[in-house]
Amino acid sequence: MDSRKVQYNVTGMGCAACQARVEKAVSALPGVEEAAVSLLTNSMCVTGNVSPDEVIAAVTEAGYGASVADSAPAADESAKDEASENAKKN
Repeated sequence: MDSRKVQYNVTGMGCAACQARVEKAVSALPGVEEAAVSLLTNSMCVTGNVSPDEVIAAVTEAGYGASVADSAPAADESAKDEASENAKKN
């Protein structure tokens, strides 16, 4: 499975320490290649093979909120369509 980039909105961060906690929590997940958190835009870009639910759960456990950014669901649908096509071929 190829790695992919997914954008998230992150809520509840107020300082650089918050940003670092979110980045550390997400980076610790298996399959994450890179997690880049922006305090300025309250956003995060995660690269790797990890489900959005796992990323959101890690952010929530760290004490913050997260959701997939608006542009990401289209990418999720493409991945689902591709997986569905692959399943039909097998």
